[in-house]
Amino acid sequence: SLSNYLETKRADFPRFFFLADEELLEILSKTKDPTLVCRYMNKCFEAIETIIFNEDQCVTTMQSEEKERIDFLKPINPNEGNKKGNVEKWSAELELNMKDTLRKIGKDCTMDENTERTKWLLKWPGQLIIAINQVRWSEAVEQAILSSKLEDFDVKSKADLADVVQLIRADLTSLERMTLSALIVIDVHAQYV
Repeated sequence: SLSNYLETKRADFPRFFFLADEELLEILSKTKDPTLVCRYMNKCFEAIETIIFNEDQCVTTMQSEEKERIDFLKPINPNEGNKKGNVEKWSAELELNMKDTLRKIGKDCTMDENTERTKWLLKWPGQLIIAINQVRWSEAVEQAILSSKLEDFDVKSKADLADVVQLIRADLTSLERMTLSALIVIDVHAQYV
């Protein structure tokens, strides 16, 4: 009977399959305290260490293991309407909000073409910078091939790499330094593809 109950909760929010029965039972037995879910976020979502609640008990922010924070487009109130006491319902809404937020920030980051590259690299979340930088690199390579200007592209990509190397020597946060270090590795690898 208990196993069937847990399976229905997991069916409503499949990421609960990543939790042991004991962990899920702990969450479900204390639904009046939605903050209890925080300690299990890293098991349900890769690269999310925790979620942050405001003083009204609304979820407003997600935080990575590296302490990078991204504010949601809209806060989620776990104690509102049919979500009250139903952790699987507000967790599903949380997942959708994560996707919508990252999609919007990713689009804004992609459209931010007028910002100088070294400033752009520090302006947006690290994982989005790395992903969108790869898309921009792929587009630039394709254009260079189609226009027979691979030598020009090579010069520009080496200059971009030198700019990032110079930037990493500046006074940066550990998160910015980690993002730029990953970007340098990717850019160096791209030089020899």
